[in-house]
Amino acid sequence: MLFANQKSNQIVTVRRDPQSGMIGDTVQKFDADSPSYLRFLTEK
Repeated sequence: MLFANQKSNQIVTVRRDPQSGMIGDTVQKFDADSPSYLRFLTEK
């Protein structure tokens, strides 16, 4: 799961339990300038 954190200037990836839906540990953090929207693009 990805979170765009405008105030911390980071995009954070976290684990999510597929059965319970509970959010788990942070996997990675990426610095970004005030991220507010995340979108996955498909390759053409």
